[in-house]
Amino acid sequence: MPQLDFDGANSKVSADKIQGQSGTTVTVPTGHKIAGTDANSITINGVNAVAVAPSTSGNVLTSTGSAWASSAAAGGAWNYENKTVVSSSTASVSFTGFTTGKDYMVSMRGHLPVTDNVNRIAELGITGPTYRTTNYYTGGQHIANGGSGEDRFSDGDNMLDQYGGQGNAAEENGITTLMIYDPANASTDTYFEFSYAVHSSGVFFTEGHGIGHYLTAEAHTAVKLRYRSGNIAVGTYILYSRANA
Repeated sequence: MPQLDFDGANSKVSADKIQGQSGTTVTVPTGHKIAGTDANSITINGVNAVAVAPSTSGNVLTSTGSAWASSAAAGGAWNYENKTVVSSSTASVSFTGFTTGKDYMVSMRGHLPVTDNVNRIAELGITGPTYRTTNYYTGGQHIANGGSGEDRFSDGDNMLDQYGGQGNAAEENGITTLMIYDPANASTDTYFEFSYAVHSSGVFFTEGHGIGHYLTAEAHTAVKLRYRSGNIAVGTYILYSRANA
């Protein structure tokens, strides 16, 4: 039977198979390829081998029942985006690159301020980024501390202010979750939702839950996180996103 030598006597095409005369692996040399004439030319264990282009960053492979397709992740699933770990005094933590059609969540863990008894702040940014710091934010929240509670409201503030001042002692570290709904959508206002818990003293915690609203419809592509005064001492800040459609 005629045969085609690829590399001396090491591999060959013989009848209806490719086989190695020494060993069990057939190597296709660099710069060469095996090409099929249609979508069914190459099969693996009786199943067509289908190549799916990477397409758009962040997409997932979705089964159509007979093949695989690259498509955007379905809404509702949170995807890890980025992380910043603060280990020494830092003025702020920022996340950029927000895109239309996505909600964003920032998980802040073990955060502490340098300055005692200060509130946590969030500011939205537009292209640049340029952060919005003039009379655009409203918000309301309920705060519980040491067995008592109160409601606080802000109207036309310079930033989204999460009340419930946090201490700077090591045991007063806290956790905060901030949700930002479709901030990059230029046709709608941006809404926030947040919750936090920080150790106050002894057995007491300060806990808060609230909502916020940016009053002007514009595309926000970034968020800056900081304290109302002073720097961030330590903390881990993690950004997640999800498709909202």
